[in-house]
Amino acid sequence: TFAQPMDSPVPDGAEVAQVATGFQFTEGPVWKDGALLFRDIPANTVYAYTDADGATPYLHPSGNSNGLALDAEGRLLLAQHGYRQLARLDAPHVQTTLADTYGEMQINSPNDIAVHSDGSVFFTDPPYGVGQADPQLGFSGFYHLAPDGTLTLLDMALHRPNGIALSLDEQTRYVTNSET
Repeated sequence: TFAQPMDSPVPDGAEVAQVATGFQFTEGPVWKDGALLFRDIPANTVYAYTDADGATPYLHPSGNSNGLALDAEGRLLLAQHGYRQLARLDAPHVQTTLADTYGEMQINSPNDIAVHSDGSVFFTDPPYGVGQADPQLGFSGFYHLAPDGTLTLLDMALHRPNGIALSLDEQTRYVTNSET
């Protein structure tokens, strides 16, 4: 079944405009403190965009961050390919590791993040950022990180779990599989 359609957040008559260039590979922005945060994964930088300042570095190095999200307290969460961890930015240049191992093995390459209103964090973990290093786990995972820090593997059947979203009622999790 499908939820009732929502009104578009894009105003009628809005036009798409390119506001910045010169990046290698960007995706998945998030709004924080009046700025649009986005990452350039190969450049190892999270940028902040405002109309007044354009795109300026917000966090460098960023651990080759991919997924960005905000937790319930408005802190930035980062899925960091390079550091092979899910982290939280607690203050400028102060990062807290939230998850970097499953069991006793290093996770692969956290990719995308969805945050539940109860404080839980869901994230995907394909091997995209592992490079030539052998993934220690031998599988790609989809995880739940509870508010108490408990990490639970929810699925290991997807070959390349990538994007993730929660339904409006937060009862359904959607995960894309980028490669079969």
